[in-house]
Amino acid sequence: MKSASKLFTIFFCFIFLSFSANSQFFNLSGVISDKSNSEVLTGATIVIEGTNFFAMSGLDGSFIIRNIPPGDYTVTISFISFENLTMEVIIDGNTGLDIRLEPSSLDIAGVDIVGKRIASTEASARSTERNALNVLNVISAREIELSPDVTVANVVQRVSGVSLERSS
Repeated sequence: MKSASKLFTIFFCFIFLSFSANSQFFNLSGVISDKSNSEVLTGATIVIEGTNFFAMSGLDGSFIIRNIPPGDYTVTISFISFENLTMEVIIDGNTGLDIRLEPSSLDIAGVDIVGKRIASTEASARSTERNALNVLNVISAREIELSPDVTVANVVQRVSGVSLERSS
């Protein structure tokens, strides 16, 4: 019985040691900056391809990805208006990287800006009055809705220079 419990204890110690030896995890850290002027890049994305490991660089351009099992990985770094960088990284201990991204540019032919004014608003009515070539009074649809007057004729009566004659 003693030898069986001794053998059982040795077996569990061996299993525990083999799991603890294989369960080492490491960190990947570094700083991301602009290659042209060495300014740090805040918000760059670092992704270890084929895994769920990723990080974003902080205000000082630094990042850290924790608990990565040892192995060879492909790491992709991306940031808006910079070329994506893909590199092979061997994780066999805590690894530090100094990454410098190359700026990229894109030429566009032109930009068309199109706007439309909502004609029923008070601001649109005031703008129409301001831009008119002659003196003009405008009542917006919204102003008519909010008016205490029952009929449109009563609303028009409030416009300066307009007189309204009523007949029975």
